[in-house]
Amino acid sequence: MNEMIKISRQTASFTPNLSLLVAIVVSLTISHPAAAHGPGLDEIDAITTQIVEMGEPAGLYAKRAHVYQNNHMWQEAMSDLDRAAELDSQNTEYDLDRAELSLEAGEFLRALDFIDLYLLRHEGSHEALLIRARSHRALGQYPQSIESYQSALADLSGSEGSPMPEWYIEFADTWLLAGNKRNALQVLRKGIDHLGMLGVFQLRAAELEVELGLYDSALARVDQLLARAQRKDLWLTRRADILTRAGREEEALQTYEQAYAALQSLPPRLQNLPVSIELENRLLQQINQQ
Repeated sequence: MNEMIKISRQTASFTPNLSLLVAIVVSLTISHPAAAHGPGLDEIDAITTQIVEMGEPAGLYAKRAHVYQNNHMWQEAMSDLDRAAELDSQNTEYDLDRAELSLEAGEFLRALDFIDLYLLRHEGSHEALLIRARSHRALGQYPQSIESYQSALADLSGSEGSPMPEWYIEFADTWLLAGNKRNALQVLRKGIDHLGMLGVFQLRAAELEVELGLYDSALARVDQLLARAQRKDLWLTRRADILTRAGREEEALQTYEQAYAALQSLPPRLQNLPVSIELENRLLQQINQQ
């Protein structure tokens, strides 16, 4: 029942210009596949028939619970997992499954009950610690959440493999919710150390460095992204914004002009995108104000 970690929308407020930059990057680089759908409800009937024919095996209840969960039928899913746990009381994985289901259903206290029970027999499980961290975070219990994230990400380069980038982003966001930007930045730096200089880490780290007044470090990160970017206008604009924040007006003006020139050099189809037109208007405004 594992799934990609969903990054919370409760992140710290970054500079307004970042939203434009992200919008352009997303519009150009991300495909939009059709929304994923869980297995059809007709599968429930088939599994139910199997349960009757095979004498209620626990695994089939768990299988049907997955179908219910994929269709957001939380109560039915939990009922099946409870039955599976009753039939196979030695299988502690059902505690983990019920914790994840409770978290997804928004029953965070119940998720903590199940995950604490699971951790009694699987101390140090990274998957369980992440569920506990997310449950505490959803309840606004940031110190407890931070402690669980720290435990989950400690020495994760061992037998269970490398962590997902989303885990570091989520952990950093939790520090931001707790009001600590420096520790959030430190988490992102650790993510870079462990997983490499991913753009998502670099961009978020640069934004935090700007907010903390670490302008040279932020500029260095943006320069790294600029060096390998296809659309130089985006990152030149971001660089100019940072220079403006740093009070380096002359350099900022030159960089805004470079960004405008890079934007004008794009093919018409890219220049005519709504986000590109918005960027062009902002660049002209910045240039004319100088």
